[in-house]
Amino acid sequence: MCKSLGLVFGENTTNMELCLETFHLHPSTDPNISLQEVKNEVDIRQWINITALDFRLSKNYIKDFFYPIFKSQSKKFKFSICFFNQLPSTASLFFLDPPYSTIFSLATRPQFRNQGIAHKLLTEELISIRNKGILNCTVQASSQGNALYKKLGFQGNQELSTYILMPI
Repeated sequence: MCKSLGLVFGENTTNMELCLETFHLHPSTDPNISLQEVKNEVDIRQWINITALDFRLSKNYIKDFFYPIFKSQSKKFKFSICFFNQLPSTASLFFLDPPYSTIFSLATRPQFRNQGIAHKLLTEELISIRNKGILNCTVQASSQGNALYKKLGFQGNQELSTYILMPI
C-alpha cells in the first residue's frame, strides 16, 4: 500500500526533547572547527552535498526538497554548515517557532564522524536559539544520532517509524 503511494520505509527513530532552560553546555574552543549560517548559493550547494551523502539519497532529491525552503528566506528555518580544518563536514537545519524548535536535519560526511563536529554544531546552535528565547527543542533521532542527542541532554519519549517519499 505505501509503495503504491511512493512511500518507502526509512528507519525507526526516537522522538526526543530537550528543555533549553536547563541546557548547560558551553561552546567548544577547538580552533579546527568553525560554524557558519548558509546564506548563498555556494553554501547551499555544500549543504545539499553533505546532506545527500549522509542520508544516502540523490543530490537532486535533497535539492528538490530543501532548496525551496532555503530560497523562501523564511526566518523560521536556519541552515548551517560546520567546517573541520576548513572542509565542509556537517550540515544542519533547524525549524524555529518560538518558544519551540525542531532539528529538522543533521548530517555529517562519513570521514568526519566521531570527531565531535556534530556535537560542536549542535551545542552552538542550541545556545544560539536559547539566547533567542526558544525554550524547547525536539528531534526525531535515528539510531545513528541517538547517542549524540542523549549526550547533549535530550530525553527520548516515543519510538516512530519514518518513511521517505520517492517519485513513482
